[in-house]
Amino acid sequence: MGRIRTSTWVLLAVFLGTLVLYLWVKPPPPAAAGASGGTSQESSSPAPNPSPTPSPPRTRTASPTIEPTAPAPSGTATPAPSASTSATS
Repeated sequence: MGRIRTSTWVLLAVFLGTLVLYLWVKPPPPAAAGASGGTSQESSSPAPNPSPTPSPPRTRTASPTIEPTAPAPSGTATPAPSASTSATS
């Protein structure tokens, strides 16, 4: 192997800086139920439960009803008989 390039040092510094920042700001892990050992910190006063804000009751609006006006045409047209018939003998 050769000498480590400057870009490798920069990437290593950015990675380590990101790792340190993550460890510094990450939230504490939730306490597991039934954990033993006395290492968990109990708070002297329980956290207040936020009361849910009441939401106004939803009202239903009447949707307009669609009434059929006329039957749709069948789509097949019957040709009218031709008035002029040509008869050749």
